[in-house]
Amino acid sequence: PAHSLQTKAVVSTQSTGYFIQSNLSDGVMRKGIQSLAGVLVRSTYTTNGKRFTQARCGFCPYRSSSSETVKEKLPFYKSSKFALSTSVAIFGSIFLGYKYYIGKDDRELDLFFNALKKEIGTATMYLHQAEPQFAKPRFDAAFKMVESGLERKPGDPIPPLKIAYLMDQLGNIALQLECYKEAVQLYLATINGMALNGIERNNRAITELWLKVGQLSAILEDYRVAELSFMHCIEVTTAELEQAENKNPDVIALAGLSYEGLGKLYVTMNHPDNAIHMYQHAIKFVESVLGDNDTHLPVLLSDVATVYESTGRIEDAFVSAEKAEIYARNSMPMYYQTFTAQKARILLKLGKLEEARQLYEEVSKLCQARKDYETLNEVRVNMKILSDLESKRTENPENPEVVVK
Repeated sequence: PAHSLQTKAVVSTQSTGYFIQSNLSDGVMRKGIQSLAGVLVRSTYTTNGKRFTQARCGFCPYRSSSSETVKEKLPFYKSSKFALSTSVAIFGSIFLGYKYYIGKDDRELDLFFNALKKEIGTATMYLHQAEPQFAKPRFDAAFKMVESGLERKPGDPIPPLKIAYLMDQLGNIALQLECYKEAVQLYLATINGMALNGIERNNRAITELWLKVGQLSAILEDYRVAELSFMHCIEVTTAELEQAENKNPDVIALAGLSYEGLGKLYVTMNHPDNAIHMYQHAIKFVESVLGDNDTHLPVLLSDVATVYESTGRIEDAFVSAEKAEIYARNSMPMYYQTFTAQKARILLKLGKLEEARQLYEEVSKLCQARKDYETLNEVRVNMKILSDLESKRTENPENPEVVVK
């Protein structure tokens, strides 16, 4: 009653996404989505005979006294009719469902597309501002808009490719919000939408999506889906690398993450024999196709050494760990101390205390010089165990074969 409020304009969001996935199981989650999003709302109102212009961008409001109209101050003027249409599209998408708009005329589909894009852009903006608590409601609203279309049935209309790309962006937001189940659903819907629009299964974008599905399914303990996803990625990337003269580093990275993910999945499933077989196959592939200087080789050798160690095959573990250390010296010098620490630990289990101490002293110096405190802490713990074993050996000279239990 005290004042009249007239909303004049809503400038819609703009969002573009770029995503790089790293190994989730190792805690290196992702480098993230890089996107641009902006929401600007201006209103004019009259209070006690004075006219004001109010603007709000994101969550930071400011108010200024002005005699200018919003249309004069805002070059990208949109009518209130457009704002009303956008609101109708948002609520209509929630109550009528995603499938209501797919197959309709272009105008209704565009309304749905713009409404979904706006929610995604707003959620992305809040994530960039490190405010996930505000991004989550926007993600929930966007997910509700597309939820009915995630489980496609025979006879359903084919979603346009631009909708599939928005599904991918929404999946990336779910990943950052740690909504892993929803992220898998959205990525699978994206893959399905791209395939229905004629994009081939060996397309790089689809392979990256399958890798994310595999990693997230492993976290969700959906091991069957994870295994099939990793195997698909391995099949596609190895086939491309075998045929290409110039090896694409992005494809090499995808192949390495797929091999590593499948190996760790088998370990988690308590199938060490499958893990060892897979690692051996991966090592042969890297040696023959990518060469001895590829950084994946020492990592795979170290992983298979860990599996051997966990199954009590300590001699086999030492052989693999020693090879990993040799290759890491050339291809991964900044991480050389990590591989040497693994070799020292296996020597400790073999009862070769003098060799283990020599390596641990070398690794300790390297860790301090490179500020690798995580490896340094592990070395200090194992050196304490080593000192205890040396004391026991001194007390029992007739029993020199002391082995770590």
